[in-house]
Amino acid sequence: MPRQIIGLDIGQTAVRGAQVRYQRGQATVVQYHEVPLPRGVISQGDVHDVSTLTAALKQLHDEGEFTARQARLAVGNRHVYVREHTVQRVPLDMLKDSLRYQIDDLLPIDPDKAMLDFFPTSQSVTAGQPTYTGLLVAAETEPLEQVADAIRKAKMQLVGVDLTALALVRAFDPRRAEANSTTSGSGSAIERVVTDLIIDFGAGTTQIVAARGARPLAVRMLPTGGDDITEVIAGAEDMPFEVAEQFKHTRGYLGTAASTPTEMSLVAVTDRLMASIGDTISFFRNTTAGLENVDRVTITGGGSRMPGLQQQLVNMLGLPVYLGEPLKGVTFESAEVESRAYDHLPTTAVAIGCTEV
Repeated sequence: MPRQIIGLDIGQTAVRGAQVRYQRGQATVVQYHEVPLPRGVISQGDVHDVSTLTAALKQLHDEGEFTARQARLAVGNRHVYVREHTVQRVPLDMLKDSLRYQIDDLLPIDPDKAMLDFFPTSQSVTAGQPTYTGLLVAAETEPLEQVADAIRKAKMQLVGVDLTALALVRAFDPRRAEANSTTSGSGSAIERVVTDLIIDFGAGTTQIVAARGARPLAVRMLPTGGDDITEVIAGAEDMPFEVAEQFKHTRGYLGTAASTPTEMSLVAVTDRLMASIGDTISFFRNTTAGLENVDRVTITGGGSRMPGLQQQLVNMLGLPVYLGEPLKGVTFESAEVESRAYDHLPTTAVAIGCTEV
């Protein structure tokens, strides 16, 4: 039987887990479950209450009826740094061993207090030397160890750490949908490779990933998420956080139609986030080969369903913007698992994507 692991997505508002079986190119979701986290347990990647996080992970495993104990964790917060980098082409194990000597001028981090990795995305020849261009990733060790400690205490074994951005690219890989499609031909996803922008609207961060087909090209993590929008709304009217969160998902982005102070506050903070997204996309286009032209935008994450957000992105970017379908192309162990996963559709992508190695 193929080995199964649990993909873990631990965010500010919930812990999410997916157990997926891969066999002959087909992904089958064996279990999927989410457990909410009390506000303040995790903030911007910092764990403030390990015991509560541990209890939530135990609840996730028990309620979700997971049979696997090995887990792979997706990370993407202010303690994780990603840069596009070009290095001399040598065997990858040698290259990764040498990373700590290469990041002094690239990342504001002590290499002795970080996990380092490199994901090559292309090969070329620079000044007569064969080179790799790819993503240099550094994750600060201390906050990662806090999460790993909670996972161990929840009786799970951490067997790998994945970059959230890479999990997103796998979850929206067009080949996955194609593998389960009943149609084929010149318009198939495999033959018609497109350039995608995936925008994940999380509670603490907004992640932007550019991909060409199944190949990631560029990654940026913005330190603003859905909770920041909610806090501005709450402050404008001195309302409880939970009430402001409900207002955000009920009223949404109204643009120039906003008339009350609360509506205008929501528009103002969302516009600032939209401006940062626009600046990031312009930077991608100017600095990353293959991103001069983008075909489409996929949005996902809990904040992606805020009313008006999708249309505002269409207006700003002049591109087609789609609500992400990370469950397209996968099968399910049972109708109950399928129903549970679709109940949480906007937030399933990362946990499912990081099970594929």
